[in-house]
Amino acid sequence: MPTALRTLQKNASEFFDEIHKHHSKEMQCGKGCSACCYTDLHIFESEAIEIVEYINSLPQEERTKLISSFRSPPPGKDPTGRIQPPCSFLNKNQECVIYPARPLICRTQGAPLLFKLEESKKKKTDSIDHCPLNFKNKLPDRAHWIQLDRMNQLLSIAEKDYQIKEKQLILDSIKDSNERISLKKLKKWITQNNE
Repeated sequence: MPTALRTLQKNASEFFDEIHKHHSKEMQCGKGCSACCYTDLHIFESEAIEIVEYINSLPQEERTKLISSFRSPPPGKDPTGRIQPPCSFLNKNQECVIYPARPLICRTQGAPLLFKLEESKKKKTDSIDHCPLNFKNKLPDRAHWIQLDRMNQLLSIAEKDYQIKEKQLILDSIKDSNERISLKKLKKWITQNNE
C-alpha cells in the first residue's frame, strides 16, 4: 500500500482517538456501537487494494475464517433511526471484520466533520456534521473538528500517488461509474477469488 495512504489513515485514526479521548462522555463511538455501519460505502481504489492486501496477508486458515464471517447481520438502524442494510464487512456480532484495513471514512465516522457548502454570492458557507448519537448538547471546539474537504483532498493525492499493476485486474471489473468501489461489490469479488 502506498505510504501516503498509510500515513493519512494513521493520522486520521490518531486524530479521532484524540477527539474521543477529550469527548468520550459525549460520544457513543466504541466497541458495541455499529450504527454508522448501516450503509454501503464507496471507497477509493487504493483503499480497496488495502483491504484486499490485508485479507491476502492473513494465514490461509485465518483468511478462510474471516471470509466465512462475511455473513452480514440483517438490516438495522443507522444513526438517524432509518432501517438500512449493513456494511458488507460487518459481521453478525456487529464487528468490522476488516478493522485494521478499514477505509478513511470509517476511521473518522462519529467525529465532527467540517465541510464547505457551495459558494453563493462570493460567500463561502461552512457546515458541520456529526453522528446524531454524539454531541447532543454541544459540539467540541473547532480544534476537534475534522476538515472533510482537506481530508478528501489528501485522499485524492494519496490515490494518485500509488501505482499497482494488479489494480487493473482486480478493480476495473467492480468499479462504479463514479470511479469509486462499492464495499458490497468488493466483498463479492474477494469471496469469489478466495473460493
